[in-house]
Formats: sequence, structure tokens, C-alpha cells
Amino acid sequence: MKKYSALLLSGLVIALLGSISSCSEDEPYVKPKLSFAESSMTVNEIDGTIEIEVVLDKPAAEDFTISYELDGDAYDEIRAEEEDELADFEVVGDYGEIEIEKGEDSGIITLQLFADFIIEGNESIEIEITSVDSDKIEITNDDDIEITLEQEQDGVLVVLEWDETYTDVDMDMLLRAVDLGGNASTGPVVWGSVNGSFVSGESIFIPKSIEDVVFGLSYTYYEGTAEPMNFTATFAEAVDGVFEAEEDRQVFQGTYTLANINEWTNFNTTKVVQTFENIAGVFTNFSEITAPATGSRTISSENATSTFNKTHGGLAEPTNLKLPLKSLKKN
Repeated sequence: MKKYSALLLSGLVIALLGSISSCSEDEPYVKPKLSFAESSMTVNEIDGTIEIEVVLDKPAAEDFTISYELDGDAYDEIRAEEEDELADFEVVGDYGEIEIEKGEDSGIITLQLFADFIIEGNESIEIEITSVDSDKIEITNDDDIEITLEQEQDGVLVVLEWDETYTDVDMDMLLRAVDLGGNASTGPVVWGSVNGSFVSGESIFIPKSIEDVVFGLSYTYYEGTAEPMNFTATFAEAVDGVFEAEEDRQVFQGTYTLANINEWTNFNTTKVVQTFENIAGVFTNFSEITAPATGSRTISSENATSTFNKTHGGLAEPTNLKLPLKSLKKN
């Protein structure tokens, strides 16, 4: 009797297991759900490279590709070129898409942030998933993310000024940079203003994170009748977004004559009239302003060694900078 009962019990267990297996096989396939890991995040230009994660709630059943679109008031390199703006970041890898392999449950969108040569407010980067090339993936409502891009807070502001009574005077400022130990006069152009404003004042903000670099500044007397043409270059350092007191700022005097008027047309042919360095995050070794005997910007074409490059806002950058550079238009 016990043996018979045992057989009945084992048969019941087998039957139950078979029933469970049958039910599992009949259950409909549930697609993995795709979303961003976060709906928002805040980054700073000093972060350099950032990663944005897209996730599945279970591993993918097959390889598939995610397509996404970029928007916001911060410009990627493609959109910047299309709309004649300056790039704030670029996509590392394939633009507008990433792949997730079978068995994986996440993927990464990588962005390289650019250092800014202008003081501005926060900007936004918006990313939205638009499609996937698999019918085995479900895109959820969490299909977008907004990234707040903050301005780097530490650096030095350079301000070029001249007498406002010189109403017909236009001056421009241009910056070269080269790796520490190099000659700034032959380094590539990394920032340049556009002539024609006739407003007293040009400025550039140089982030502290661009370390171990020699900077060379060119102050151009583009047009005017003032002689002597007196001007100043003021350097004001900022820590956590707060500039040092006025009495602590370094102010350099310069004087041009009409012989220095220089209607330049080429960013890459310049005369460097002042240099300084950033050594391990410390701005130092500021030179005096040296006025050329003639001209103030153009040098002979055979001595112009820098190259033009549209990749980062239109101008090339030294090889060892910690962050890519973004050149500026005159404002």
C-alpha cells in the first residue's frame, strides 16, 4: 500500500511539473522595455567626457540598434555646422545611434564636452530615442533625457579695452596656444574675434582646466585714426565663478601708432604681442605687451604655420589640451 501511494505521489508530481512547463511555453513573449536610466542630469564643461546610459528591463533577445536625436540650446558638432553656430560638444562614436548586443541590458551614448571661451549661462542637451530596428523591443515613455551643461567656473578673463572716445577705432583680439615649452607665435589659432564692431572691448575666458599650455595673444589695430592708440589688457582670475578684486587684477598697457593698422583677413597669420602660461592650473609668466614696428596682426605667409580646422568651432587646438577648444564669434 505504501509503495502504491508513493507511485501515485510521484506521478502527481510529474503531472504537475508537466502542467507548469506547458503553461510557461504558452505564455506570450514580453518585449524588453527600453528607456534612459535617468530622466535628467547635470554636468560641467570640466567633466570632459560624459556617458548617458540607456537600459533594458531584461537582456536583449537579439542585437539591435537604437536611433536617437539631439536637441537643446547646446550644439553638437553636426548641428552647429548646419546652423552656423559653435559646437558645445561632439558625439563620440556613431552619430545618432548606438548598438546593444544580444544578452546585454544597457548601452552608452558618449559625449565629449568642449571648453568654452565665453562666460555664459547654463545650456541644455536634449536626447530622445526615436526608433529601434527590432520588433522585439518596446520603447517606454522614459525615452528622453535633458542634460544641464554648466559653465566651467575657474579660469582667467582677458579684457582688451581702449578709449571709448575713439569712435572710429576697431580692435580685435586673437589667441594662439601651444603645448608648454613651445613657441606661442607658431602655435595654432584657437580663438579669434571678427572685425567690424567699433565697440570698446573684447574679452575671452580661458578655463583653468586647459593646463600646461603657453598662450599667445594678438591685439589688432584694425581700423581708426587715433595716434597714439592707447589700450589695456586686463587679466582677472575667477575661482568658483567669483572674480578676484579689481586691485588684484593684472593690467598691461599698450600703445600703437597708425603704422600698426592692420586690415587682416586670415586667422592664421598673426603677430603675438603678449604671452602667458597655465602650468598645472596656475596662470603665470605674463609678459609685457610688445608693439610691433608695423602692423599688428599679419605676418608673412611663409611664416604662418598653424592649420585651419573646422572640427572644433572652426579652429585647431594644441595636442595636449585636456579639453577640446571652442572658438568664439565676436559679440
